[in-house]
Amino acid sequence: MTRNDSHNVDLHIEELVLRGFKPQGTHQIAAALRQELQALLNQRGIPQRLTNGKDVSLIDGGTIRIGPRASRGNTGAKIARNLYKGIQK
Repeated sequence: MTRNDSHNVDLHIEELVLRGFKPQGTHQIAAALRQELQALLNQRGIPQRLTNGKDVSLIDGGTIRIGPRASRGNTGAKIARNLYKGIQK
């Protein structure tokens, strides 16, 4: 797929499981994830898995390691990169 292909994708994340994070920080992590994932889709294109009509009801974003001083923005961006990789599989 080239970046010139025109596709509209409605991506809905129903549940994001964040273990080990304080509840008050999860909204900032989710916002950063959303922003980074949108940027990845715009820059790298929409993976064929999302455009071929197959069910994509579960995407495993894998496990990421976060340092104790990692910002919520960096954490959300890392999660988005892992999700994008998971979409490409």
